[in-house]
Amino acid sequence: MYLAGFAIVDALDTSKVVLTIGEQGMRSEQIVQKTRLEFIRLFNTHVAYVELSATILGKYDYVEDGITHIVLHLDNATYPWVEATPKTLSPTEWNALLAAACASKVELQLEKRDDRWIITQFKNVG
Repeated sequence: MYLAGFAIVDALDTSKVVLTIGEQGMRSEQIVQKTRLEFIRLFNTHVAYVELSATILGKYDYVEDGITHIVLHLDNATYPWVEATPKTLSPTEWNALLAAACASKVELQLEKRDDRWIITQFKNVG
């Protein structure tokens, strides 16, 4: 599915609307994520979001409710443990994560969800 745009309207206050129109190079997942983050900001809620480069020290996986989770141990003191599922990454990024090995250098975008840092973008750079 490819989205040209995405909008969210608050059911209780219809004046709270966020609309994102896709730009060239934006994937559908990125349009939805950007819209979601902007919608949350309407309510003055802080969304923790970080971009970083790191080296993979360890890679682990587990299955929860039928969904595979990949957990990375990184050489980053602030964000040593991060995780992803097929739902948080595009298929290309998920496959790149599956193929990543220890000692790989990666570029990540993370989002804080509950007590976890979730990978929302992944790139293996070597």
